[in-house]
Amino acid sequence: MTEVAVEVVVKGLGLGEGPHWDGNKQELYFVDVFDPSIQRYVLATGEVFKLPLPSSPSFIIPVDKSENKFVIGYHRHLALLEWDGVSTTYKNLKPFADLSTKYPGARYNDAKCDALGRLWVGTFGMTDEFSVVTGIGALLSVDAAGVVQEHMDKIELSNGLGWSKDSTKMYFIDTYGFLVYVFDYDIKKGQTSNKRVLLDTKKAGISGSPDGMCIDAEDKLWVAFFTAGKILQLDGTTGVVLRTIDLAQKVSNITSLTFGGPNLDTLFVTTGKYGVVPEQKSAPSSATEEYAGAVLKISNLQAKGPGSGVKYSENLSL
Repeated sequence: MTEVAVEVVVKGLGLGEGPHWDGNKQELYFVDVFDPSIQRYVLATGEVFKLPLPSSPSFIIPVDKSENKFVIGYHRHLALLEWDGVSTTYKNLKPFADLSTKYPGARYNDAKCDALGRLWVGTFGMTDEFSVVTGIGALLSVDAAGVVQEHMDKIELSNGLGWSKDSTKMYFIDTYGFLVYVFDYDIKKGQTSNKRVLLDTKKAGISGSPDGMCIDAEDKLWVAFFTAGKILQLDGTTGVVLRTIDLAQKVSNITSLTFGGPNLDTLFVTTGKYGVVPEQKSAPSSATEEYAGAVLKISNLQAKGPGSGVKYSENLSL
């Protein structure tokens, strides 16, 4: 198999996360958790634009049929905001789903939209001092009115999620449970059923913690492994490891990834300099790595994504 090519296209991130590919604009959106900001990388020019935020973000997804409008997760809130993609200021920040009442002590983490634009987001426990509290996370779907529906609870640390190409299967990662789950999925109703474990990474002897995820056009999962510096391609039916991209000599903390580029045959991968909480910023081992705190562009994969990242629909009720 041809060796992959790796290029650093963005540098200087504390903890990069939540990459979303906009195929129409050929741009990548992502967040920096430790330097609170949402950012935009323009493929054609290599330019990077940064919007500082007042609180730590977890994801950014463009809103469908709305120019310069986004849904974001930041700390314990979901919100809509307007950003022109260039300036350092935003407009009309409108929170619409606060976790504080029903899920005290939780914050939002990874999120994606299903094929209809329905927003799904995972949570995890975190103190005001940014220490992770395991076992109180949940998997939620949320509409624009702030109506929240819980689909799974008692999660150690919610992370990557995605759907099969025909939307009949949904996948979800519990990072500190070391589990990749698969559900049957009803796209019309937005409901999961028949939850089962696709892969128990700890039992399988796989080092690191499964983190973010994306799915290719053949329904194979690509999973980032935090602390282990690698990406695994998994069979979406059996959970068998099909391929490993080992970057451990140059980065430990790989956080998430998505397919992009003109032919959707490139992986854009986010990484972190540090661990999952700010007090780990003093750890020098990962902070000095060549690919740490970056967005990587990986090519020569012999794989393609199923399409552009799905945008958020404001008009869809649960």
